[in-house]
Amino acid sequence: MDAAGEDPLVGRLVDGRYRISARIARGGMATVYQAADQRLGRDVALKVMHPDLAEDHDFVARFITEARASASLSRHRTIVTVFDQGASDGLVWIALELVHGRTLRRVLAERGRLDQVRALAVAEQVLTALAAAHAAGIVHRDVKPENVLVGDDGHVQVADFGLAHAVTASSHPHRGLTTRGLMLGTVAYISPEQAQGQPASLRSDVYSAGVMLSEMLTGHPPHTGATDYLVVQKHVQDDVPPPSAEVPGIAPEVDRLVTTATARAPEARYGDAGAFLAAVRAARTALGQDGPAASVLTPAHEDDHTHLAVASAMGVLVGASAAGLAGTGAAAGASGAAGAVQSADTDPIHHSTTALTPVPVAAGGGGSGSASASGTPVADGSSTGAGAPAAGRTDPADPFDATGTPEGLPDDPFATPPPPARRRRWGRRLLLVALVGAVLAGLWWWVDGRMLPAPSLVGLTVEQAQAAAQEVGLTTEQVGEAFSETVPAGAVASTDPVAGARIAPGDTIALVVSRGPERYEVPDLRGQTQEQATATLAGLTLLPGTIGEAYDEQVPAGQVVSQDPAPGAQVRRETPVSFVLSLGREPIGVPVVTGQGRDEAVAAVEAAGLVAQLSEQYSTEVARGVVISQQPAEGTLFRGDPVALVVSLGPETVQVPDVEGDDAADAQATLEAAGLVVRRVELLPAGPNDVLRQAPAAGQTVKVGSEVTIYVF
Repeated sequence: MDAAGEDPLVGRLVDGRYRISARIARGGMATVYQAADQRLGRDVALKVMHPDLAEDHDFVARFITEARASASLSRHRTIVTVFDQGASDGLVWIALELVHGRTLRRVLAERGRLDQVRALAVAEQVLTALAAAHAAGIVHRDVKPENVLVGDDGHVQVADFGLAHAVTASSHPHRGLTTRGLMLGTVAYISPEQAQGQPASLRSDVYSAGVMLSEMLTGHPPHTGATDYLVVQKHVQDDVPPPSAEVPGIAPEVDRLVTTATARAPEARYGDAGAFLAAVRAARTALGQDGPAASVLTPAHEDDHTHLAVASAMGVLVGASAAGLAGTGAAAGASGAAGAVQSADTDPIHHSTTALTPVPVAAGGGGSGSASASGTPVADGSSTGAGAPAAGRTDPADPFDATGTPEGLPDDPFATPPPPARRRRWGRRLLLVALVGAVLAGLWWWVDGRMLPAPSLVGLTVEQAQAAAQEVGLTTEQVGEAFSETVPAGAVASTDPVAGARIAPGDTIALVVSRGPERYEVPDLRGQTQEQATATLAGLTLLPGTIGEAYDEQVPAGQVVSQDPAPGAQVRRETPVSFVLSLGREPIGVPVVTGQGRDEAVAAVEAAGLVAQLSEQYSTEVARGVVISQQPAEGTLFRGDPVALVVSLGPETVQVPDVEGDDAADAQATLEAAGLVVRRVELLPAGPNDVLRQAPAAGQTVKVGSEVTIYVF
């Protein structure tokens, strides 16, 4: 709460009911206090108008009207409840629900921006409130983060319905857009039509809500400038960019929500908050978001604490993993120090069948099974160290002894040659070895030696692939076609076997030829019902995307008005195609102009999109130029429908005829024929019965039915 200082209202009892305990905040048009409702025993927020505004009777009247309208919406949980309103002791005030939390403005100041999950969750609750207001015919006119409250429980509520209208519509001669800061900041969310002086509408609220959604996603309003004027000009001249242009990763469905809601032409936007809400819910469903997520809008320091806790837990896990790895390494080191090395036949990675010799390590002394540092590894894995076979031992299965000398041959070349029988036995063995070697060589050649690597044919035309295969003694065969995003149509998309695989000379390579990218032409769905459009897309392997609704003056209700992608676009299989269904002609509330001047009434009717049809009649009760009556007097019409206005000509008048010198009877008849009432004054009862004079005089203009006195003598 703000420091109250010397605020004279703190401690004061307002209207004999609300005891003010503290000042919460001060704004451009009012100061908000915390107060205790003495009658019902609850805390409320008491919004007290600034004294200079309270002196403006026009403003006070509008303010009270808007407060009553807002109170009618209080049954909606997403709208701040209005408990009471009044004017007493020179104060104009409203008693509101006291929300414990922050404004969305403060949330954005703390966080910078929201991810699309949180932003859509907040937007859904805001639009729920606005949809309820729009259904009741109430336009908020000042949708912005300052008027969105986020409770400590994350629940979102909208406040200040219509209060901006009460300010801007005030008759105070010196109050404008920036007087006392009443509308400062609002220009960031003002719709193009409001910026050009047109009245706010349901679509104006949609625009402001779309700007606010853009700000939640990017962290700042889409249009900024050094002055309010420059910002207003941008609203009129520049489109709001899609948020993904600044924040990569935002889904196309979310971009479409922002760009549709902030279209500069009102008719291109969602028709009202209800239609915008339906689109947001459809987008959340498409993105897999389930249920409200605004409760995650906790204060920033709480989020940080949560993140630190997660990081701490991760640190423990990472530390445990590292310790595990360190323990594994230590165990391996200990195992290696003991000389225990796993043989390759049990190695889970290297599946060799060759036995590996235990690695010898230097040790102070050799025990049973330990290796000596002086041991020398030999070809069969033996060692000349302790525990190794004795030198000179001959393996009966090996024609070579331990020294590598063929069995039976003397070490000394000058020794006596061996006997002939021994030479014959050795010769047979050599022949056998040669035969086995020849068989193995032939087998190797047949299995692998004659094989060729398959050439790379992907990307070549069929003719080029055939020629390339023939150059290395192979043939080709086209076995099918397949779509490919990377290989042009008509070129080889894949081969069997693949490039580099071993293939025998003369074998055939199977070719699959590319059909190019798989694309389907988007059909024209306009004019179809939702069921027809869905069936059309299913028949072309396309999917229905986001389905929106909008009023349309030409397309009947229930039929497709527009679609994205556009008809004729080439898209991939199962591409979602979004479309907008017509709600039919938009009903327009008939403005009540009875009692207004002719020009003002015509302007109001035409601003609503209706046509004013004028007629005139005399009236003794309604001043000239003022609307006497209208038809219809209330309800709704459609754009271009007529509203009949009867404008007063004022009372009917007539010029007083000249009857002086006429016979009294003739004079009376003449005056009565002109619509006048005759009063006869006899001057000479026995006179000639002529009119001596008249009053009013001849030629004067008087109302029909006025009295004319004739003096007869």
